[in-house]
Amino acid sequence: MKKQENVLIRVLICDQRIALGVRAEKAKLGCGICSRIGNSLTMNPKVFFTIFITVFLAELGDKTQLATMLFATDKGISKLTIFLAASLALVAASAIGVLGGQILAQFISEKTLNIAAGIGFMLIGGFLLFKALG
Repeated sequence: MKKQENVLIRVLICDQRIALGVRAEKAKLGCGICSRIGNSLTMNPKVFFTIFITVFLAELGDKTQLATMLFATDKGISKLTIFLAASLALVAASAIGVLGGQILAQFISEKTLNIAAGIGFMLIGGFLLFKALG
């Protein structure tokens, strides 16, 4: 990779590698509570934007967005409160997804996970199509 394509960030890591296309340099930080910052990560902007666009498009018109819009119709609730609460909920849900994927990847190959995800999406799509037609 070209240096211009990489963005270095410093993060706090405790005996874990970062998933989803972010390559972590091997570092020994000990166990328990992390005591230092110093693990450099190289983030591929192409992977970052691919993930961003995929999740962004998947969330448009989703139940989450509709629920957030419903809360926003209440004149008695601060729009900033709604935005911050919904944003934090999405971050927490994404964190669970990343951690779950990381755990699954320890037991199941990436190819198998991709096949299972593809079959799952096809089944959901087929079910929705069947429901719409019948």
